[in-house]
Amino acid sequence: MIKKGTKNTLKVTSFFVYGTLRPDDNSQAPWTKDFVKGLKFKKAHFKDGILFFDEFPTVSLLYSDNDHYHSEDNLSIKKFDETLMNLYNDNQCNGIVGYLATIDETLITDKNDIEKLFEEKLKEADIIEEYPEVYKRSIIKVYHLNDDQVDNNQFQNNHTYCYIYHREDCSRETIIAHGDWVKRNF
Repeated sequence: MIKKGTKNTLKVTSFFVYGTLRPDDNSQAPWTKDFVKGLKFKKAHFKDGILFFDEFPTVSLLYSDNDHYHSEDNLSIKKFDETLMNLYNDNQCNGIVGYLATIDETLITDKNDIEKLFEEKLKEADIIEEYPEVYKRSIIKVYHLNDDQVDNNQFQNNHTYCYIYHREDCSRETIIAHGDWVKRNF
């Protein structure tokens, strides 16, 4: 979810989770069950990344601009990484399938607590992802999915701006081209 402030302000209150922070993660990561408590999830797709496996699932963004959200409608602003674009195209990658994670409002009584609870969850995710030492955090635009859309690569126009954790320096040996961590086959 996004809250708009001034023209140049973007208040982000959700995450895009694609690996061990997904509610359906099947890797037995010890932090998943605790992390997902207090969150609600909606399946989503991020088109501008590649999913790799490098000890843990990791995403590399196809572009290097840190303010991703402002350039969706103007591709000339994006600075695409040619090496990653070639990997993406050569491996017929489909972006990343994951979940949009937000604070579950039904569990709180005071709506003013949402931002506070999100900040706490952000700190928890920062620790798990070893941000900023290992993973970076950026704002991206993800598209909402229904289950049948995932299989047919048909995406809704509904979108949300959210945080994603990503690494540009990960091993690029193991690519998960279909972009869905729980459907990996290695």
